[in-house]
Amino acid sequence: MNVELPVSDEGFPPGNGVEAATSYCLICHSAGMVLRQPPLTRGDWRAEIVKMRSAYGAPIPDDQVGVLADYLAGLFKQP
Repeated sequence: MNVELPVSDEGFPPGNGVEAATSYCLICHSAGMVLRQPPLTRGDWRAEIVKMRSAYGAPIPDDQVGVLADYLAGLFKQP
């Protein structure tokens, strides 16, 4: 079975953790897909990241879970 994933030129906005998001999230998701998620708290993002690791085998190192959760939660903060 072949799966064809959509191609996107969209990247993540700059910030502390962008390298982790680019390295680990883009393995399975486009940046646009991630950036269109509803605003989640840091804890909610952490739970999503842990789920991606445990349920789907995402190769995200333990020391990057908090980095990603902080970065993603910070992207969606309301002013």
